[in-house]
Amino acid sequence: MKFAEVGPKEVLARLRRAVRNSFNIHWTEHAEERMVEREVTTRQVMLALQEGGIDGDPVLEDGDWKITLVHRAAGRKTRVVAALSGDQVYIVTVI
Repeated sequence: MKFAEVGPKEVLARLRRAVRNSFNIHWTEHAEERMVEREVTTRQVMLALQEGGIDGDPVLEDGDWKITLVHRAAGRKTRVVAALSGDQVYIVTVI
């Protein structure tokens, strides 16, 4: 499916639907390491997924959407890079 057929809002809506079920969320080892290194909590990542705004346009790579979300809470900005594959969300990295 081409980006023109599915805009950023639709990709974000699909991701938000997917993260409603925690069984759809998968954490890469890299993301977990960055969370420890950067002192980012699971709650902060989840807030970014559930409430964050899109940072740049989602990119379609090999059939999966790659999306960067940003969320600010308690004066701290959290960026999460996630891949959306069907209804599965893979946390790629946390910035």
